[in-house]
Amino acid sequence: MPPNQRILLETPSVNAHLPFVRLAGLVGIAATAAMVVADLVMLYIPSRGGGWRLQQLAAAVSPARLLIGDYLGVFVLPFVLVGLAHIYLGLRSAGPWWAVPPVALLTYTYILGAAFHHGMALLVRSAQVDLVAGMPLARAMDLTREFLAPLLVVFFAAALVGGLWLFLAIRTGRTAYPVWVAWLSPPVTTILFIGLQRLGPAQLAGALIPAGPNVAMLLFLSCSTVVLWH
Repeated sequence: MPPNQRILLETPSVNAHLPFVRLAGLVGIAATAAMVVADLVMLYIPSRGGGWRLQQLAAAVSPARLLIGDYLGVFVLPFVLVGLAHIYLGLRSAGPWWAVPPVALLTYTYILGAAFHHGMALLVRSAQVDLVAGMPLARAMDLTREFLAPLLVVFFAAALVGGLWLFLAIRTGRTAYPVWVAWLSPPVTTILFIGLQRLGPAQLAGALIPAGPNVAMLLFLSCSTVVLWH
């Protein structure tokens, strides 16, 4: 029997909680898919490159799209944390040092993500009001630098460290995951998505700029749920 299958069958943290593992995985998949939809509804514009283009967003995204995408994301995001509990059970057999920090950091990242998601909607709406009034976007840009920039620094730091810790935990071979699953973890697929944002078609890049991190988590949760299902 392969080592990872033996770990999966012999580890009480997975086997004893199998119904919850399955349910939490499905909830995480559904919630993360809804987050992808929320990102696209609120912030999709066909545009290649990195960063947020506030003026383009303000001109292209309707207030109705902003409102729907904002509330969908904010209200659904807490259910993604159920998916992170699913991941924790998959890592638990490697010991607390490998299971707790990556899940804690990714949980913190998603909490910050809720603040960013809502703050971005407010800033785009503020820019729209300024455009209608014929005012420059200096105020909205100042608010971006003052409120969103520090948030993004901490957000990306927590996501990077948590994602790398998750990757290394799976690579130890002591979790309930086959070691190859590490190559589908969020930091790996996010690197691929960053390349596609720069080099891919504008339609694909425009989708990955806002939704890429959630697409990466959706892919990993889907893989995780399939692997831990039995």
